[in-house]
Amino acid sequence: MTKRLLGIFTALAVLLAACGGSGTGGASNAPAASGTAAAKPDIKVGVALSLTGVGNAYGPAQKNGVQLAADRINAAGGANGAKLALVIEDDQSTTDGGITAFKKLVQQDRVAAILGPTL
Repeated sequence: MTKRLLGIFTALAVLLAACGGSGTGGASNAPAASGTAAAKPDIKVGVALSLTGVGNAYGPAQKNGVQLAADRINAAGGANGAKLALVIEDDQSTTDGGITAFKKLVQQDRVAAILGPTL
């Protein structure tokens, strides 16, 4: 299952990298003499997992797999130079818990993508 999550997360990273982005646009970078490039903002990726409830047998392993994939992608330079930041929510193994988790990820956390749910 970890290899599958790694494959999905890698595909997501490639997709996000291909999308690019215009950044914040307003501020200009320091002159080239400084020798450092401006860091790109993190890409927030939502993850809805069953960490409690009947699906909690799967959630912790999925959380570890997603975290491992994000760590590897970030160690390799991120997605188009931007680090992936996971926002993990518990769907409580219920439909209502999943809806609540997704609403929070979209409306409050404003993630670029969502992985999950477990069930």
